[in-house]
Amino acid sequence: MSRPKRILLAGMSDVDVDNIREHLCNCDYQIRSVDVDVDVLDQLPAYQPHLILLDITLETFDAFELCKRIKQDSMALVLAVTPLCAIEHIQRAIDSGSDDFLSKPVHRVELRKRVESLLKLQDFV
Repeated sequence: MSRPKRILLAGMSDVDVDNIREHLCNCDYQIRSVDVDVDVLDQLPAYQPHLILLDITLETFDAFELCKRIKQDSMALVLAVTPLCAIEHIQRAIDSGSDDFLSKPVHRVELRKRVESLLKLQDFV
């Protein structure tokens, strides 16, 4: 039996974390969340996430720079979570190395399909 894929939720509000956990509750994922006060990069070596859902809307840190650092320091794929129709955020996220994006509010089916697709892709990396 294979081990569950590890997902790190970074920089998200408690409400967003709860929603995402609920949307993915029946999936075989190990999900951990980190506050913006915690250095996400410090979590990478020990947790070794397969996928990071990174909220790029919080202003307490530079999420785009963080995305670049994540891509430099780990093999994890990054799914940027953006406000609905925030084209400038989507463009900056992709330019920063994000592998895909997801608009808020997060919908269950879209979240599951994007996560599944990225994790399948990660198996080939």
